[in-house]
Amino acid sequence: MAILEALRTALESIRAHRLRSSLTLLGMVIGVFAIIVSVTAVAVIDVYFKESLQFLGSSTFTITRMPTIQLGSTDRAMRNRPRITYEQMERLGDMMQLPVSLSPMEGFYVGKVKFGMIESEEPNAILMGSNQEMLANYSHEMDLGRFFTEEDVQYARPVSVLGSEVVSELFPNENPIGKSVRMDGRRFQVIGVLKAKGSVFGFSQDNRVYTPITRAFTIYGSQNRDIAISVRVHEQRQLQAAIEEATGRMRVIRRVTPGEKNNFEIATNDTMQMIFEAFTGTLTIGGAVIGLIALLGAGI
Repeated sequence: MAILEALRTALESIRAHRLRSSLTLLGMVIGVFAIIVSVTAVAVIDVYFKESLQFLGSSTFTITRMPTIQLGSTDRAMRNRPRITYEQMERLGDMMQLPVSLSPMEGFYVGKVKFGMIESEEPNAILMGSNQEMLANYSHEMDLGRFFTEEDVQYARPVSVLGSEVVSELFPNENPIGKSVRMDGRRFQVIGVLKAKGSVFGFSQDNRVYTPITRAFTIYGSQNRDIAISVRVHEQRQLQAAIEEATGRMRVIRRVTPGEKNNFEIATNDTMQMIFEAFTGTLTIGGAVIGLIALLGAGI
């Protein structure tokens, strides 16, 4: 009887204070929903981020002028950092004692790719310059043909390796090897096709045309170019030692005085993961705070 009486009293109270009861219920729903959404969002982002990080590889690190991921604003000193040049990469390769392979990466043109009278539907295909080490350093695989050789880079040959999206649009029913494609009015003979790679942070890796960076320099010049340098160690256990050596060598090459901060960035899977965890930690805390405030309001 006591239970029935309590239930009857509760129902009468709800009917008498419908607005307050509705607001309380709404607050509880919002609070629980906010917590669930924040946790789910972090889990989804975590999976996507880890999949995206695979392009770096477990035995590689990247040297750039600016941070690969920038969560806050950049200060003036960072914006005024000198560019990383191809010549600096060559000097780094000559100075490194540990066995490593270096690969430059730079985008030179964004636009459509053409083959005869056919042009790609994608208006933002990218002409990328690199060298013969790019395939291994960025964990790409060949689907057809071959990749650049050292001689292709040395003699700045007008050859190209196409991403899978470019091939599917321009050569849906034929082999592209030996054909010539055009970007920005320049011809490049197709020597290879890469397997599909997917996207990294929302940017497709398959809508690209790769050419020897030396060839791109002959077309667009090397002045004012700011390249990224991918460094791959031949033995994974030497990764940290290679990072430390490369840091010291780059400080010498870029004339960083003792006691001064580095004027370049070095990123690995681990450092990128740390940045990501800091971001998702903030997201989780924010969702929890919103949820608790809503639940507290509902309780009042």
